[in-house]
Amino acid sequence: MNFLNNGTGYKLFAEAALCDTYVDKTMMIDTLYRYVCAGNKYICVTRPRRFGKSVNANMIAAFFDKNTGEESRELFQQLALGMLQPEQDKCFAANPRGTEERKLCWPRQGKLNVIRINMIDVLLDKVQSFAALHSKLAFLLREDLQHQYPDLTFPAEKDLPELLMQTGESFVFVIDEWDAFFETPSVTESDKQQYLLFLKGLLKDKPYVHLVYMTGILPIAKNPSGSPLNMFHEFSAFQDDQFYAYFGFTREEIQDLMQRKGYTQPSLEELLFWYDGYARSNDGVHMFNPVAVSRALIDKKCRSYWTETGPMNEIRDMIHSNIHDL
Repeated sequence: MNFLNNGTGYKLFAEAALCDTYVDKTMMIDTLYRYVCAGNKYICVTRPRRFGKSVNANMIAAFFDKNTGEESRELFQQLALGMLQPEQDKCFAANPRGTEERKLCWPRQGKLNVIRINMIDVLLDKVQSFAALHSKLAFLLREDLQHQYPDLTFPAEKDLPELLMQTGESFVFVIDEWDAFFETPSVTESDKQQYLLFLKGLLKDKPYVHLVYMTGILPIAKNPSGSPLNMFHEFSAFQDDQFYAYFGFTREEIQDLMQRKGYTQPSLEELLFWYDGYARSNDGVHMFNPVAVSRALIDKKCRSYWTETGPMNEIRDMIHSNIHDL
């Protein structure tokens, strides 16, 4: 399987969750699913590079994927989200007096079809235009559907929405690195616009969509060409009062991690000095780069891990797209 219920999200998240430097962010799923139950199933969370976007995307895929239900249930029961597991199926509602009754996502754990797409993986095979991207995505997803639904036929002349509709089932879409296509050197402005329209046509107002979780570096709401994706509720590093706690490490989380695992070098003060990433928009709390902090604790030495892991084009793009917030 390429994208559909392939267990990749579970495997990658389980690997991350078992690391000594993992900080539990699983309550994000509860926060996310409350939006779904309230009728808002299009969520886009954008953050700088190396602040936990892919780990959380894999976590979401791992939780819902029907092919890893029992394995993921056992894993999540050991984490923070597991402490909230209910006994019966519930959904988000309000009582007659208007007091909000908080319900949980556990009834959907391991019960849904998950289409997990990391756009960087799709682009690795010399995809240099929207036509090539669309052709590859359509081929791989059609292949998945044929495998998952052997009793159905998926004619080549039908587009992806028609094929998905034909299954009669609903899907959780987890799209990681949604903006990677924009960084492809040969991509034109027309390609970018076609890509956005493709995502709109695939996802917007489709009955087969149960949830779309999209993440990347570039925001969509403030990107002038991003208007086709106006169905998304977007949370950026500069404007987020819901998911702010689930990306990056706080000072307290680093301190707790060091105490639990016995890390003494580098010192807390040195880590805070080196890896201060950004201040949260809602309360001004500073968030520290989790990848850099983790590697420094393992290496027992602070280094500039963040700038060594790739180009800094996103700084330019974020400034261009968020100049007023900056």
